[in-house]
Amino acid sequence: MKRLTLCVIFGGKSMEYEVSLRSAEQVLEHIDAEKYDVIRVWITREGKWYIFEGENREILRLEDEKIGTAVTVDVNSGDLIELGSGKRHRVDIYFPVMHGEYVEDGRLQGLFDICGAKYVGCGAFASHICMDKALAKDVARKLGIKVAKGVVLNAKCRMQKEQPFHRKRSPSPCTGEAQVRPTGEPYCYIAQGRHRRRENGKTELERSLRLPLASTSLSRWRHGQEEASVLRGDGECEINNPSVNCVDTFPCTGEANGKFVGFGEKMEYPVFVKPCMSGSSVGVSRVENEGQLTFAIENAFKYCDRVMIEEGIDGKEVEVAVMERGGELVVSPAGMIKYTGNFYGYEEKYCSGNNEYIIPAPVGAETEKYLRECAKRLFLELGCRGLSRFDFFVKKDGEVVFNEVNTMPGFTKDSMFPMLLGAAGLSYGEIIEGIVG
Repeated sequence: MKRLTLCVIFGGKSMEYEVSLRSAEQVLEHIDAEKYDVIRVWITREGKWYIFEGENREILRLEDEKIGTAVTVDVNSGDLIELGSGKRHRVDIYFPVMHGEYVEDGRLQGLFDICGAKYVGCGAFASHICMDKALAKDVARKLGIKVAKGVVLNAKCRMQKEQPFHRKRSPSPCTGEAQVRPTGEPYCYIAQGRHRRRENGKTELERSLRLPLASTSLSRWRHGQEEASVLRGDGECEINNPSVNCVDTFPCTGEANGKFVGFGEKMEYPVFVKPCMSGSSVGVSRVENEGQLTFAIENAFKYCDRVMIEEGIDGKEVEVAVMERGGELVVSPAGMIKYTGNFYGYEEKYCSGNNEYIIPAPVGAETEKYLRECAKRLFLELGCRGLSRFDFFVKKDGEVVFNEVNTMPGFTKDSMFPMLLGAAGLSYGEIIEGIVG
């Protein structure tokens, strides 16, 4: 039987670099060496590709030392080519054991698609949809699966055509009239620039979210070198950039014409502020009061152009793993995480060591059945392939709320994905063989 060449890729430019190294170290220890010739490729934090030539245990200590041979991908064949010597390495399957941006958002998969290379996991389009928390929730909602109420602040979306000539600081009438989505849900706008209008000492963002008056102004927050500010219904603004950006809402209730179109009711704390495109809770903040909201938004905008403000859900955090194996879907039992912090953030996931994992989750037979059905339906509707993990909340009254999906979940010793499938009767080696094969 011909041995296949499997290229395991780890590291990368995302904020989840360390998680990738820990996952890859475990994956490499469980690959069947009799079936695969393994090439290990390390991508540095700067995005440089190297064939890693050290021991697997050394992966956990990789930083910026250039350990190995620099390579690039041949876009015509998908092979790896050594820089300098030109030596070619044929690759049958790529396994990107990487998390976060540049991978889970579909960009690396797009490169493989261009090359015609085979790879493990979801395709480029499905990866992008799944990593975008707002878009994934749109799909869930259309399936009738409950999602948390929230709004999305978008600092980049262009809502009108660029004008070829626009005089600096010339007044521009941006009325902010509601635009109607295909589903009948209205948009409101964020405009890059300056507010002319304030009422009762509150900014437009504070009024649009129906927040109490904050001590810190919310009229602007920085995103890179730009400033974004909110423009609503009957206001006018003075803008330096003709691009007008939007605030998406889900589910969208209330009225347009300057009235609030988000939660429908006064927002109650705590709320969660999240970058739409990040994993491992990077950039996520739990906001307990209005004084914390500005910082949380500014922090989230460091990681993504789109930021979600979501109601806090009081419930158990429950996860379900799904993988393809032998042409069939394996759906794990539901598992629950008990943690010591006030939310399951990056530190709690990877640094605390005090988390408790309960499989099956104590949610009752009917609720667990529904959770597994939801995970399977979302896997198919989102176009997932190979593997994914679906995260939910189960409220005290038993209501299930979809939170997010991870298309390349962690494979560390403390990761739920292998634990969940282990509870379904699969060993770590069988999990790897199933998703690669």
